[in-house]
Amino acid sequence: IFHGFRGGKGVATLIGLLLVLWPLLLLPLIAVFALVLTTTGYVGLGSILATAAMLPSLWLFSTQPSREWIVTAVVFGLFVLYTHRANVQRLRAGTENRFEKVRVAEKVVRYKERQLETAQNRYAAGVSTELEVLRAQVDLANTRTTLLQLQGQADLSRAALNAVMLRPIDAPIE
Repeated sequence: IFHGFRGGKGVATLIGLLLVLWPLLLLPLIAVFALVLTTTGYVGLGSILATAAMLPSLWLFSTQPSREWIVTAVVFGLFVLYTHRANVQRLRAGTENRFEKVRVAEKVVRYKERQLETAQNRYAAGVSTELEVLRAQVDLANTRTTLLQLQGQADLSRAALNAVMLRPIDAPIE
């Protein structure tokens, strides 16, 4: 069923397969996906890492997973990585969409900068207090802090991508 989203059909198929054949295996995969999504905002990266977590998760529920499940985990991992190759390229380039978090934060910083400028102009014209300027400065500083945190999360996502690609975590992304 199409819900207005692009992509996701391969991961949805994997979820359906696991719901029928091994529902408990979904738990760690959903946990990985949710953790990556909430910390980075990247859906594609969440899908890649959750699928990559399928192989080690097999050993959570079976001391000796069957050869078929191991092959299935590897095939799905490679399939999801292949179908998300454009996402990987955008992550490497730093242009992947993140649920608009960074973009929105950048717009809010620009808005807060204009508010500060307005407060300073009003104070200089004698129609406002210094308190208004100080509040605008604090708001701008808090918003910049949020932006820096989001940008830091993007850096963590790039490090996770390097780890998935078996590269040094601090390797530069071209």
